Amino acid sequence: MASQKQINELKSLKLMSDILNMINKFFKMNKVTYTTSFIGQCKINYFNKITPSNKDALDNKLYQTLRLIAKKKIIQNGLEDFSLYFMEYQYLVNLWAAHFILEENPTDELKEECLKIITRYTETDYEKLAQEERTWLIEHGYGDRIPKIT
Repeated sequence: MASQKQINELKSLKLMSDILNMINKFFKMNKVTYTTSFIGQCKINYFNKITPSNKDALDNKLYQTLRLIAKKKIIQNGLEDFSLYFMEYQYLVNLWAAHFILEENPTDELKEECLKIITRYTETDYEKLAQEERTWLIEHGYGDRIPKIT
């Protein structure tokens, strides 16, 4: 007879499998240029001017595709493994990773790393992106983290 813990683990695996199947169906149904590579999709989004905190892009298929790729990688490998994307700066990869990790209830240490990355982008020369990240910090209760302009 299976213990309650084993039953819960099986239910969790079934749920993860169902989520991965839904993600794969989404990829097949949407006739949009995408890749299953997180970095590759970050690049596509970058050149389409889609950024993590751009509210106008939230329903965009490219944005949603990247969200699903991230979700799939997080389910398969965990948040700590996904946080390795913090080392990649090109195409806003580390910024995307920080935002997606924050959606998953990370440890306090990982949350702090994510917030540091987002805060750094508030000072980028790309003013539209900097403003989006400042707005995101304020709306999520982290406005005090925004560096003061001197």
